[in-house]
Amino acid sequence: MRAVGFRVNGGVEVLETLDLPDPVPTAGQVTVRVAFAGVNFAEIQHRRGEFGTPDGPGGVDVPGLEVAGTVAALGAGVSGLEVGEPIAAYLPAFGGYSEVVTADTRFVRSLRTGAGEADLAEAAGLPCVFPTAFGVLKDAGRLREGEDVLIHSAAGGCGLCGRAAGPGAGGRPGIRHGRLGGEDSVRRRVGLRRSVSA
Repeated sequence: MRAVGFRVNGGVEVLETLDLPDPVPTAGQVTVRVAFAGVNFAEIQHRRGEFGTPDGPGGVDVPGLEVAGTVAALGAGVSGLEVGEPIAAYLPAFGGYSEVVTADTRFVRSLRTGAGEADLAEAAGLPCVFPTAFGVLKDAGRLREGEDVLIHSAAGGCGLCGRAAGPGAGGRPGIRHGRLGGEDSVRRRVGLRRSVSA
C-alpha cells in the first residue's frame, strides 16, 4: 500500500511517499480502506518532532489521527461491523495517511444512520476533534446544565465541534470569539446565537 510518512523530523520536506505492507487486523481491530484522512495540527507537531523521533516499523512514522473509509477486514472477535461498511475511526497511534490502516473497534463508528450513510469526506474530520471538544467542555471545563460557553477561535475543527458537543455536555454554546470571514453566514449555518469578532 502507499502511505505518506517521514523518517526524520522536520518541515514538509521530510514527508515522502512510502510503499508499505498492508496491515492485518489483530483481535478487536478492523482494517480500513481509507477514503479520506483528517488533517490536524497534531500531525504538524508529530512531523516536527514534538512527540519524539520516528519510531514506527523500519523507523518510519505515518501521521494521521482520523480517517473515514470502508471496513476491508475484521480481526478476531469483532462484531457489529461488516466488510464494506462505511466507518470513521480515531487512530491514537497515528497511521491515517495511508491507503489501508488498522483501527481498534473501540474507536470506530459506523456511518450508517437512520437517515442513510454519512458523507465520508465530512466524517473524516470528526473522530479526533469531536471527542476533544466534548472532553474540553465536559471534563476540563466542567460545563454544567444551562451554562453559556465562550469558545475562542471557533472557526477551527474543535471550535465548530464545540457548538455541536456543547448541549451534550450540558451547556448552551453560542457565543464565539474570533475573526470569521462571512461571519454572519457562518453563524447562521452552524446555529450560533451570537458571535463576537476580535
